[in-house]
Order: sequence, then C-alpha cells, then structure tokens
Amino acid sequence: MRRSLARLAALAAAALFLVPAGNQPAAAADPHGPARNSTSIKLGVFVPEGDSERWEFNEDILNSDTDDFDDWALVLEYNRQLNNYLAISAEMMFYNGDDHSHFRLGFDDFRQDTELDLLPLMASILWQPAGKYRGGGGGYPGRMRTVVPYLGAGVGLVFWDYETRVQVYSPSHGHYHNFHRDTSDGAAPAAMALLGVEIPLRGPAALVVEARYLWADDDVFGVEELDLNGASLLFGVEELDLSGASLLIGGSFRF
Repeated sequence: MRRSLARLAALAAAALFLVPAGNQPAAAADPHGPARNSTSIKLGVFVPEGDSERWEFNEDILNSDTDDFDDWALVLEYNRQLNNYLAISAEMMFYNGDDHSHFRLGFDDFRQDTELDLLPLMASILWQPAGKYRGGGGGYPGRMRTVVPYLGAGVGLVFWDYETRVQVYSPSHGHYHNFHRDTSDGAAPAAMALLGVEIPLRGPAALVVEARYLWADDDVFGVEELDLNGASLLFGVEELDLSGASLLIGGSFRF
C-alpha cells in the first residue's frame, strides 16, 4: 500500500501544482488580487489518539505507547474561494507510523512490529471571519489581508492499512523471524475540524500554519489474546481508533 500511496501523492502533486498553473497563467499576475483558487502543500506531524481496544491491547502486552506512532504527515489541498468569507477545499493526507516493541510478559525472544498507514480524503468548508481581502462586503474589495485566520469543518473517508508481525528470535540464526503476520485494511467515514492562519508572501504565495483534529474508527481483525507459553493465538474483531491531531506548516499558491 505504501508504494500505491507514493504514486498517488506524485500524481496529486502534479495535478494540483502543474495543471492549474498551465491552464491559467495570467491569473496570478496580480500578487494581491482576488484570486478564487489556491493549491497548498503542508507538512507536519500526526498524533494518533489511540482510544480503542486495539491500541489498549498493544499497550497492555508490549513496551509500546501510542506516542510511538507520532510521525510525519503530508497534506495536498485545493481551495475554491466562494466569497470574501467562505471557501471550500478538497484534500488528501498521507501518514505512515510504525513501532518495534518487545513484550512486557518477560518473553525477551518475542517482539512485535506494528505499522499503520492512513489516507484521508476530505472535503471541507472554511470560514474566514475577518474576510480574506481588505474592505467590506462579501466580494473581493482589495488587497489580501496581512493575516487571514480561518476555521473549518469537513467530512470524508479514511483509507487505512494496519499490519502486525509477531517475531521470535532464533539463536541459531542470530536474528528474528516471523512467528505470525496479520494485515487488515478498509475505508471508514471521517469528520474533521481545523483552524489556521494564512500569511501572504511575495507574489501569489502564502505561508499557512494549521492545527486540526480527525475523527474516525473502524474494526480490525487480529490477535485478541496471546499465550506465548503455549504459543497460541486467539483471534477476534476489535475497534481500531484512527483519530488524531495534526500540526502543519506549508505554503499555498493563489491563481
């Protein structure tokens, strides 16, 4: 799935930044003008909430914590300005987090590698309470404000992939080998809230700083109980929390 996500990210970047620039070269001539469209790329950290049975099971049996999955996130976004106060956006986020932990039960020869991939596809509405451009009314009366705060809310789908690999150390070979491997994937409905600021730079570019929270969860099939003495596994379906907070910084380009 990671290879597919990388290809999708490359295609999305080309669509967001190359195609619009080629179709409307004259729109960005006025660096402070009433551009209705923008694309942005944001980089930051995604912090999973970890409030579900699957996360709690891992924390109970492993020397692992939800914080171990705090990792980089990339967001690609397209915005359409409706008027001076409202905009709509479509975006995708890429996240990959992993952890390598030993079991708490005293079985030093066993460890578990866990990996989580998220691809949220979201549509949002953004409210700029002070207006994006100077002046009154709902149109585009003048230059872009020095600082443009905004609030937003959105809905969409989170495509996810969750993989665990229980490994045992082999003294004769001198390395770990897989004792059990389990993968699950799916798509879950999601909601999002965000707030941020946009600060115009030279020309049509702007700096964007944003904080957001994503709500989503799904069911995952995997190990529900583990007996390493008897080398036995009990499988079941548990809730997997896909929610989390993000802090992002990036740039936007108006056209």
